[in-house]
Amino acid sequence: MHQPFEMIPDRVACGLCEAGGPLLKSHMIPRFVSRWVQETSATGMLLSPSRGGKPLQDVPTVRMFCSSCEQVLSRDEKTFAEKVFRPSRALSESWSGFTYEAWLSRFHAGLMLKAALVRAPDWVVRIAERSVIPALRAYLLGENRWPRPYEMHLVFTDYLPLEQLPADVAPTIQWYLMRGADLTSAFNESRSCYLYASIPGFQFWMPIRPARDRGWHGTKVRGRGEFRRPSSQHVGVVNWLDFLSFRANGASSMTAGTKEQQESRRRRLLRDEERTLNSESLRAFFNSPPRE
Repeated sequence: MHQPFEMIPDRVACGLCEAGGPLLKSHMIPRFVSRWVQETSATGMLLSPSRGGKPLQDVPTVRMFCSSCEQVLSRDEKTFAEKVFRPSRALSESWSGFTYEAWLSRFHAGLMLKAALVRAPDWVVRIAERSVIPALRAYLLGENRWPRPYEMHLVFTDYLPLEQLPADVAPTIQWYLMRGADLTSAFNESRSCYLYASIPGFQFWMPIRPARDRGWHGTKVRGRGEFRRPSSQHVGVVNWLDFLSFRANGASSMTAGTKEQQESRRRRLLRDEERTLNSESLRAFFNSPPRE
């Protein structure tokens, strides 16, 4: 039910307005996410799960949007970061939720547009190009009031209780939920299809086949409203945990890499014990299921 995350090649025309001309290097995952991960890590570094745990200077970028469209998307990314992401990460369990205006649905739609432009099987691409991408573009450019007929769903995530995790769950699933980020299309054997993005504490979903999927509760994003915690949410994706486990299996553990890289990280951990003890990395480690 998943498609491996692949960065798309640089585009010739803007992914939003479709105009030609110079395109900027765009972060597929918003930059505020990687900044927070780096700031709250035990080592102060970003590590690449797909490259054996090698340190990164920045998250991957792709030439995808023109300057004007990058500003359109960045505006709502900034608002989400200030009103939702940073307060939720700083307050953790005591965070009570938020009220929102149209900036939330625009931020959500921007992530879904990026997910729609990521490589996918041909039948998913045909659906996306025929109806989904045009609907998202028209909404983000202010031509329509909503990317109809599609719905968007926001799901709060947290560390899953260890006693409720099945024995075969990916050992990296807690890291994936609370320290990682993802962006892809998701589908299953019955050809239900979704656009999906994940950042620490939040998942963003858009059912695209069928466009209005049943089974969601307490997750629907509207033009304005509020999300409160604790709240009762139900995800309308069949085998949701299996999907997350499958995605998490694609990421190496934080101890991956060569012996030299592991030793370098060990020295960093010992060099600043206070940072290590107060880090979100250590919290993720203690919430992770035991390895065989």
